[in-house]
Amino acid sequence: AFSVVFQQAVQKAPADEVLKQRVTNLIDSITFSVFQYTTRGLFECDKLTYTAQVAFQILLMSKEINTTELDFLLRYPAQPGLTSPVDFLSNQSWGGIKALSSMDEFRNLDRDIEGSAKRWKKFVESECPEKEKFPQEWKSKTALQRLCMMRALRPDRMTYAVRDFVEEKLGSKYVVGRSLDFATSYEESGPSTPMFFILSPGVDPLKDVEKQ
Repeated sequence: AFSVVFQQAVQKAPADEVLKQRVTNLIDSITFSVFQYTTRGLFECDKLTYTAQVAFQILLMSKEINTTELDFLLRYPAQPGLTSPVDFLSNQSWGGIKALSSMDEFRNLDRDIEGSAKRWKKFVESECPEKEKFPQEWKSKTALQRLCMMRALRPDRMTYAVRDFVEEKLGSKYVVGRSLDFATSYEESGPSTPMFFILSPGVDPLKDVEKQ
């Protein structure tokens, strides 16, 4: 099945006389085709997890993200037993902030939150903080660093924040919801690549099959 997806992705990739651009086009086309092929077999609740992992692996290979920061995001090694000095952050969130503050890129983050509590409270308590700019110089941090801070400050908004992160790094086509295009799946099938339908009550693909 992968060879079929691979060959079709190569054919779909835009041609270019410049070798470097041609290689980039091939990589983009193959990556997205494999991504689409894989997500068809995933439940909706699992698609963002897979998409995020794809983004992280691509960025790691291109050395665009720091492994220590990614480790914090995935494991969230918050310092235990701490009491939050501000009323808009839980003890668990403050433990995450203290853990971040021990890293060079986040040095003095804890002090800044305490010293500018009013500004940070407005940010943390906003309806969609992932759409807002971080206070002061923290808004100039990298996308992954902002995601790490969001993980500590507003873990309830991480689904939206991760989606925005993927869109920023890979493009909107990786996060836009799409219904399954039967015609595309049919093109990828053949004598050696059969199609199986797992049906739920009320679903009848017969009309789509007859159109092909």
